[in-house]
Amino acid sequence: MPQFERFYYYTKIKPVLISLPNGHIVYATYYGLVRFSDKFYLSDVLYVLHFQLNLISISKLTHQLKCTLTFTSTHCIIQENVTQERIGTVKATVGLYLVTTLPASSRFKPHCFAPFINCNITDKTLWHYRLGHPSLERLHVLSKQYYFITVDTHHVCDTCSRAKTEKTSFHFK
Repeated sequence: MPQFERFYYYTKIKPVLISLPNGHIVYATYYGLVRFSDKFYLSDVLYVLHFQLNLISISKLTHQLKCTLTFTSTHCIIQENVTQERIGTVKATVGLYLVTTLPASSRFKPHCFAPFINCNITDKTLWHYRLGHPSLERLHVLSKQYYFITVDTHHVCDTCSRAKTEKTSFHFK
């Protein structure tokens, strides 16, 4: 009997032929839902008895979950497109990104990744970011009390500018 520990549910199907790059042919005889957490799951997953690793289609993952994947040399972060909430983290091991199985009830704390924001923080702007984006006037008051806090009077913070706008337009497909 096949091992289904990663499947939340599964169903026996008519065998599906799968041609591998090395020329071998294998059959999938089950399909189901694999659930890594409440928000990180894949449906219609084929089960191939002879595979020792689980392969995930990046295209299918991003399409089903409406998510974004950010790859680094050590990890892959999976985030929902709308909320930017982190729904999964995958560790890179020996050239492959391996999904660690999490209990179905696991929840991740939100993690924002905004590649469009300039993240080049200089010494003069560091305290503006660390203190939660206070106004220039408040930073001046703090810099008089604490010598190590510096103020850049010419700095324009993208986050502060966006926070002051009345509304942001979203374009949905």
